[in-house]
Amino acid sequence: MEKGKSESSERSFGESDSVVPSQSDIQPESTMETREDETKQPEEASPEVETENEDLKDSIRTLTEKLSAALANVSAKDDLVNQHVKVAEEAVAGWEKAENEAVELKEKLEAADENKRVLEDRVSHLDGALKECVRQLRQARDEQEQRIQDAVTEKTRELQASKTDLEGELLEAATKSEELAEMAESVARENVMLRHELIARCEEFEIRTIERDLSTQAAETASKQQLDVIKKVAKLEAECRKLRTMLSSKSSFNNDHRSTDSHSDASCSESGASTTLIEKRSLQGTASSSAVEIDLMGDFLEMERLVALPATPPNCKSGPESVTEEAVVVLTDNSLAAEIEALTGRNKELEEKLEKLEAEKGELESEVKCCREVENTLRYELDAIVCDKVELESKLEKLKVEKDKLESKVESEREVESTLRFELEAMVSDKLELESKLEKLEAERGELESKVKSDKEVVSTLRLDLEATVCDKVELENKLNKLEAEKDALRVELEGIVCAKGEVENKLEKVEVEKAELQISYDVIKDKYKESQVCLQDIETKLEEIQREMKLANELKTEVETQIESMEAEAEGNQVKIECLEEEVRKERLASDELRRKCEALEEEVTLHQESVIEPPKIKQEDMATAAGKLANCQKTIASLGKQLQSLATLEDFLVDTASIPVAATNGVSNSTESWRVHKNDTYMASIKSTKETSSSDAASSNRGSSEKNRNGFAKVFTRSKDGIHLVI
Repeated sequence: MEKGKSESSERSFGESDSVVPSQSDIQPESTMETREDETKQPEEASPEVETENEDLKDSIRTLTEKLSAALANVSAKDDLVNQHVKVAEEAVAGWEKAENEAVELKEKLEAADENKRVLEDRVSHLDGALKECVRQLRQARDEQEQRIQDAVTEKTRELQASKTDLEGELLEAATKSEELAEMAESVARENVMLRHELIARCEEFEIRTIERDLSTQAAETASKQQLDVIKKVAKLEAECRKLRTMLSSKSSFNNDHRSTDSHSDASCSESGASTTLIEKRSLQGTASSSAVEIDLMGDFLEMERLVALPATPPNCKSGPESVTEEAVVVLTDNSLAAEIEALTGRNKELEEKLEKLEAEKGELESEVKCCREVENTLRYELDAIVCDKVELESKLEKLKVEKDKLESKVESEREVESTLRFELEAMVSDKLELESKLEKLEAERGELESKVKSDKEVVSTLRLDLEATVCDKVELENKLNKLEAEKDALRVELEGIVCAKGEVENKLEKVEVEKAELQISYDVIKDKYKESQVCLQDIETKLEEIQREMKLANELKTEVETQIESMEAEAEGNQVKIECLEEEVRKERLASDELRRKCEALEEEVTLHQESVIEPPKIKQEDMATAAGKLANCQKTIASLGKQLQSLATLEDFLVDTASIPVAATNGVSNSTESWRVHKNDTYMASIKSTKETSSSDAASSNRGSSEKNRNGFAKVFTRSKDGIHLVI
């Protein structure tokens, strides 16, 4: 669009340059007309000079105002460029901060992973120690059972019945313990399954919460966009109103003031080209926009460009062009209304999605509560099963102790009953040793149980720490994903800002080029202004001389104004008279030609008769005298008719000039009329000099003036048109 503006400005400069020579071609006629008007009516010079001076001052004021507006526009564009640069720097700083935060979060994640690995190593080490303790306990139990069985098989055969009973009870207890173990395993499996389900539900819940947050963010962004769109629509409506008022004022101004000269036609073609360019650009902008925000910004920029375009002269605007501009405004209003409806529909869809997500969130929260209740019940059941298992193990140990007691009793009874005291003492010593070993084993067992409890506590704490680290890891991963998304968004924004910066730089270069062109035009205007000041000084010196004549002209002006009304009425009748007079002139010219022929024939006859006859007859002399008198009368009538025609032509020119003065005052804003007035002023001053030089010779005789004009190569022709009679040189 900026290129189009520069091209249009260059075209306007070129067209104005091309118009100037046409005006200079027209100016000799105007100079000759002004010379004749000055020779016949010197009192009309001073008001024209004053109007031309005022027009010069108005043109200088308009040029200075345009220059100040251009400089203000350039400064505003510089401020915009500085603002864009600041925004880009802030975006780069924010992007760097986000990268630093992402690096810190990655370091924290790595530290958490290392802690997790260390904890896993500790847990595996403790599991190995627990397995070793259990293996040692099993070995000790196996050794003890083997010793007991050996002692029982060797020395207690009588207690087989009791032994079988005890073994039956032991089998029942073993079956019960196996059943309890299977139940514990099934409960553990169910617990694991429930944990997996709980983790999956938690992940789903987190995903749903993230989706809910994203939907809320989208809704907020949509609401913000809607508010921005509403603001832009308000701005566009205000600008549309401004454009409509401008269009109405321009159309009314065009209907009131329409010029008919060649310069107005050139400016009309120029403004028509600019309006067609504006319409093409607006149609291309509306056709190429695909997204809603791009449509709004394109329409807004088009309206700004329409407002920022230079105002064309009001007298050159035609009816179809104003209609096309109103059609463009209506199209933009319709497109904005359709885009607002689309945005409202999108907001409704987002609100429905938000309601659905909130309902799903409530369902997930209820499911999570149910899962937690099930987990708590399973934990209570598991604790009860563990307690039952511990009680059964204690019962087994008690049964083993009772078995040992029974065996010891059998042995003691046998020793008592037997006579072999030495064996009894040996058995007692063995029993004592076994008891000491049992005490040691029980002490070791207590120590191992305490160690196992402590290890279990450590394992539980480690598990809690591990779960906390897992939760922290999940949160950190979510934060990292969010930061990566923000980083991508910032990158996209930075790319957009860089593109905008490039566009702004291009615009700045174009603005600088326009500024340089304006500076050049300003220098040219300064030079012209200096020249005009010099001319004004000369004019002021000459105005002092003219003021004396102005007094006489003002006195005559009142008389002329009274005569103008009567002369306007007489002009219509004079046109008919002029036609009649022209016909009479033609007839008299034909008659004069016939008389000349007759005179020539008579002169030839006279010469012939002079040779033959010395004294001509009196009758021929009388005929010659009458012919010469008729010829003189014809010449007098022709001269009087020429003077009347000249006076009528000068009167019509004076009427045309007086009618064109207010039109020139109203159209004094355009640059073309200003240049024409400056040139007219120069020609007028030249005509004043020429009239002063030629006034003496014109006052001497009209024939001599006409001969001098014919010597200079100028010829006068009266041309008749619909407007009246015009003098063409």
